[in-house]
Amino acid sequence: MYHDNKIAVFVSHLYGDYQRQLCQGVVDRAAEYGYRTEIYCSNDGEALGEYVTGEDTILRLPDFQAVDGAVFVSGPYVDRSLRDKIAAVLKTQRFPVVEVAEYDVDFPSVSLRNSELFRDMTEHMIQVHGARRICYLGYRPQKFFSDQRHKIVARTMEEHGLPFGEGEVYECEDRAEDYAAALAHFTAGGVPDAVVCYNDHAAVRFWEAAHRAGYAIPGDFAVTGCDFDEEGQNLDPPLATITFPAWEVGAEAVTSLMGQMHGRVEPVTCVWAKLAPGGSCGCGRDHGESHFLYQRKLAKRIVHTENVLIDSIHMAAELSRADSVDEGVDILEKFVRATGDYSDFYLCLNERWDEPSDYLRQLAGAPAEPRETGSVVLKLAIRNGNRLPECSFQSSQLLPDFIQQDSDSAYIVSPVAFGRRLFGYMVRAFRDNRIGYKFLDVLWLTNTAQFLQNIYENRRLHAVSHQLESVYAKDSLTGLYNHPGFVNRQSTVLHSVEGAMVAVTMFDVDELKQITDHFGHQEGDFVLLTVGQALRKNYRQEDLCARFEGDEFYVLAKVDSPAQAAEAVAGVRSYLANFNKLSAKPYPVSVSAGWACLPAEDVTEQDVQELMSQADAAMRREKRDKASGRTEK
Repeated sequence: MYHDNKIAVFVSHLYGDYQRQLCQGVVDRAAEYGYRTEIYCSNDGEALGEYVTGEDTILRLPDFQAVDGAVFVSGPYVDRSLRDKIAAVLKTQRFPVVEVAEYDVDFPSVSLRNSELFRDMTEHMIQVHGARRICYLGYRPQKFFSDQRHKIVARTMEEHGLPFGEGEVYECEDRAEDYAAALAHFTAGGVPDAVVCYNDHAAVRFWEAAHRAGYAIPGDFAVTGCDFDEEGQNLDPPLATITFPAWEVGAEAVTSLMGQMHGRVEPVTCVWAKLAPGGSCGCGRDHGESHFLYQRKLAKRIVHTENVLIDSIHMAAELSRADSVDEGVDILEKFVRATGDYSDFYLCLNERWDEPSDYLRQLAGAPAEPRETGSVVLKLAIRNGNRLPECSFQSSQLLPDFIQQDSDSAYIVSPVAFGRRLFGYMVRAFRDNRIGYKFLDVLWLTNTAQFLQNIYENRRLHAVSHQLESVYAKDSLTGLYNHPGFVNRQSTVLHSVEGAMVAVTMFDVDELKQITDHFGHQEGDFVLLTVGQALRKNYRQEDLCARFEGDEFYVLAKVDSPAQAAEAVAGVRSYLANFNKLSAKPYPVSVSAGWACLPAEDVTEQDVQELMSQADAAMRREKRDKASGRTEK
């Protein structure tokens, strides 16, 4: 069933477990209320260079008029400026917004409270396991939250009258040598009873350092974490930790949003984590799954990651050889079908996405482009295994109506950009709305953006080369080729244009010097322009027309017979005769001409030079005849 009601989600780094589970909670709870979800995700903070420079373009994609509410997952944004831009735009909208964050919020918020559980974990170690010396391992990459948890542990130890000084605290980077240094720091004054770590990741790495140093967990001391990470739960014994109910956070955000829509605004809604004591603190607890199954899962994950990287390499290589956007889109389709994860996949490109800048077009002498009509091209559309035809639709919509009106899919939307240039966007939907976002999608985004950038650069290069050709190979007055341009282009005529014979014709403007002397150089230029136009009107586009210097014009053409070459000359003279009849100029415009032909088979550029000499000689004979007063037959 199609849901007219819509919730937008703004989130970064969707491939993280927290983000993925949270968004799944939004999708599931929104569907219960009869709403569809559109997830606008970015990858700010990743070392992706030009591919994330313009990620604020994500704000151009939603149709805010069609959105009933938004969930802003502001915590994962590494780029604070992007987070602030999204917040600023959301503040201008009329629909309600719920922010998912613990601190520094701009909207009614839903907060995952697991830091407070560090008090419960510390008390658990004191009251249940009799710990008296408890150390805290901080995590510098997430210093703000690490400091909050440090303060909670310190305050709890103080309340129980237990020592907690510099020897019980260490803050590390995420490097093996840091965890080893932390272990040395904690054991310098004797082995502690327990080490409370910032999160499961740090706890597992610290545990590894302790194991290498010969310590047994929990025999020699206990280790605890936070986040209920899968790796920690499959250690032997399982890691004592604090749960991380990300799905519940997403679901609660939607519930809070529904409350705002009906006038019930809660400034802060808390989702509380729970203690999950495990073997690493001395409590007994079974593994979540058997070691065998977990090892099999890890093996499959490794194979999947390897395949993803190999597929990305193949995709990048194939796209780099694509000469057109249509060829590239066919390559993308092949890889979409190979994944099997998507129910829907759409690549939408902005109108004029590949057009060079107006300045470059002006430089190249190209005509001005018509104003944009505000449309988007659905360049690739695959739905339930079927490829839909390419079509255009209004940019105010995410996708055409005929797709959205028959869909209950949750869409994941990402801008496809390079630097500040937004090419368009990619829309994906997963089967049964089970978000399976993998790092593959990030590679697809970068590969697609690089491919489109290559096409765009080729267009720019073509425009620049056209201008360079005009400067180097074209006569600045008439726009015909000049002498170097004639030399460079003659092989194209010889080998590409059809015709039984090769003809070279030379034209020389009559009395040009006298016209210039009497009427000025501007009139002389007008005469040359008029002759150039006469050549354009009487020779084909594939014929090579050139002005060498002064009043000399040459034409290289393929003809069926010498008579055809003569007809073209007659056409030029007829054009000029008609011009003279209509012109108010105090002088006539006329030319002398000569031509020569050879059978086209095996004609070389050296033969062209000989034809030019013969045409020149024929032209000069005509000039002498005119000078002596004889009439041309």
